This record gives sequence, structure tokens and C-alpha cells, in this order.
Amino acid sequence: MKDYGVRDLIKVFARAQNSRDYPEMRDYNMRFYIALSSVLKVKIDLSNSEPSQSRILLNHFQTTINSYNNQINPYSGYLEAGLLHRSIERLGERGTRIQEAESILMDCAKSILELHLDYLEAMFVGLWGEITVRANHDELTAQGFDPLSLPDIDY
Repeated sequence: MKDYGVRDLIKVFARAQNSRDYPEMRDYNMRFYIALSSVLKVKIDLSNSEPSQSRILLNHFQTTINSYNNQINPYSGYLEAGLLHRSIERLGERGTRIQEAESILMDCAKSILELHLDYLEAMFVGLWGEITVRANHDELTAQGFDPLSLPDIDY
């Protein structure tokens, strides 16, 4: 079973703030963040005013979280893009050009998200130190949260 670390903590912290997501998912991610931060014994505290955590760095961490949450691609907002894909395929050779460009674009979009997480993780270490502890499913459920129990959302 998967274990969870700082990168996961950053992801759920960010997703809990993502205003474009369903309220049920924001709530799920906030509960995930609370349980995971308890097990890892670290909180992302953007109000901390210790001298080693200058306000500008904390603000920049939040700005980067916002940037991560604002990443979109041409498929953002689609619950199911099957009709779109079939329409592109019906274009034949002209559709192939679209698919090739789409593949590159989607790879770049994925890379940008991963680079945001790399950057946030580096900033996290700079602000709160290196955390090597990992959390497992049992530890999270002991905190009252099951990461495998996703909310039932009526899309």
C-alpha cells in the first residue's frame, strides 16, 4: 500500500485551497492534510513569524500554491472528453496533427505541475526543514482518515 510524505502533504494542502474543485474534494483534502500533518508531526503554517521564516518566503510559498492550483490545460473542465476525441479522430490526417500537438502540450502541462511540486518541496525544506518520516494507511486511519475513501460526488 502507498505511503505518504512531504510531497503528498503539500499536494493535499494545495488541493484543499483549490476553489475550482468540488467542495467535497476540498473537504476531503483538508481532512487528509490534518491527518497527514499529525502523523508527520509538521504543519504548513503560513502565519509563522520566526526570523528564519521571513514573511516574504511564506507569502511566496502561498503564491506558488496558488500558481499550482491555477494550472489548466485544454482538457480542464471536461468530465469526459470522449466526444471531443472521437471528433478529432474523424478528421483523419488533420486530426493526427491535433493529437500530436495535444500529446506534447499535455506532457508539458504535467511537467509544469511536477515542477511546481518540486519547487514547493524545496521551499518547504527551506522553511520547515527536511522531513523524512512517511505515513502509511494504518497511521492515517488511526487519525480518523481513510485516504482510500473518496467522497461520493454527483457530477
